[in-house]
Amino acid sequence: MTFADIKQLLSVLNTAVDALEANFKAQSLDFPSLDEPVEPESPAERATTSAEAREAIDLIVAAAAQLTATVRAPFTTLFEISGAAFLPSTLRFVLEVNTVEIIREAGEQGLHARDIAAKAEVDEQKIAHALRYLATHHVFREVAPDVFANNRISALLDTKKSVQDLKANSQMKYANTNAVAAFVNLQAKEILPITAKITDHWTGAETKYSREPDNTVINTWTGEKNMTIFQWLEKPENRLVAMSYVLAMAATGDASGESFESVLEGFEWANLKPGSIVVDVGGGVGKLMMPLYKTYPELKFEVQDRAQSLDQFNKIWDATFPDALPSKRVAFRVQDFLEPQAVKDAAVWFLRNIVHNWPDAYVIRILKHLRDVSAPSTRLVLADRVIPHATTGGASASELEASIPGAVPRPAPKPLLANFGRANSTVFGLDIGAQSMMNGLERTLEELVEVTSKSGWKIERVNRERGDLCHAYIVCVPV
Repeated sequence: MTFADIKQLLSVLNTAVDALEANFKAQSLDFPSLDEPVEPESPAERATTSAEAREAIDLIVAAAAQLTATVRAPFTTLFEISGAAFLPSTLRFVLEVNTVEIIREAGEQGLHARDIAAKAEVDEQKIAHALRYLATHHVFREVAPDVFANNRISALLDTKKSVQDLKANSQMKYANTNAVAAFVNLQAKEILPITAKITDHWTGAETKYSREPDNTVINTWTGEKNMTIFQWLEKPENRLVAMSYVLAMAATGDASGESFESVLEGFEWANLKPGSIVVDVGGGVGKLMMPLYKTYPELKFEVQDRAQSLDQFNKIWDATFPDALPSKRVAFRVQDFLEPQAVKDAAVWFLRNIVHNWPDAYVIRILKHLRDVSAPSTRLVLADRVIPHATTGGASASELEASIPGAVPRPAPKPLLANFGRANSTVFGLDIGAQSMMNGLERTLEELVEVTSKSGWKIERVNRERGDLCHAYIVCVPV
């Protein structure tokens, strides 16, 4: 039935393209061109982020990738996957020497490799071949032999700074940028060499069964034992790496499709009594509380994190909402969520991207501390990801999905993988990253039910943002 599957995939692809085109035509827009540098605030780019467009794009990406995997020679696919390390390596190389900015300063016509090499102070042949390799993967564009220009993808890496400024202050290259280049650089420079140790750690006699946050792949890479990644980043000699992590994490929401504004739809905030306290556990500077603060003036908010976040918390809230702190509607508390909880009267415990950072035993510990000081009316909201299986079926999964409203994401039309395959691949990459760095993980619905039930909570429903395949607001009640 392979030809039948191929034709079905083609049908899914064509139907989704028609839907996407109709959506754009209704707005008198054309889809952004791959050949043109991206303009994130343009009407066309903004239109790609609507729920309707995202749903069509997911189908197009999933169908096109599965169609390729179906017809392509298996060895060619394996060759590309096993050699994929060359992509981040060459991407880091061109980032390191400010290639995107050099090309941007040359103008839309692009620049010859010899001139790029001269300005970057690298070998002409090497940069030409690196750029051609990347252009073959649709990052950059070869507009004439050995002449390269930015395109929709490469332009997203532009720091918008002059080459002169970047050379004069290279350590601050990624500060005050869109953070995308910082994220790509982090992946290529810091994460890539760590991933080479995954097999050593996951098969090592003393490490393969570890689910401790201080015995992870990163410990095998550094050679330092009994130290979590957070403790390692706090060492003075790792200051620049830590800065890279902070800058890069700003881009991960875009990568996974998460929107800060989606918090407004994540829970029935309007049903809370006036004066109710929403506690953002491990919330950093509390950015996700800002849409709620603005929309629900009758509610109070407390952001909890380590003392290192306090100064930045005060600066950001004073600049964004000058009345928030003086009115005492917003407050900060130094709180280690692995220790007993100080607040006794929270209406909602809110945890964004916390549980995926920790192994099961630690998640249970965190949530138990919250359960210990919760009233029957208290709710727990986990803003995290529910990763789907790559297949359907299974009695236990079906029973769970039937008993928890919202547990089932939108179905993938056959013959697509049930988790939408490549359209959803970034989340599964984050999953392996969390396991490598912290022994955390992005959890399936069954895994989330297990950690919540063992900590005294029951998942009541899953509120999903339309157009998002994984990110959800998991609402739990105390039991």
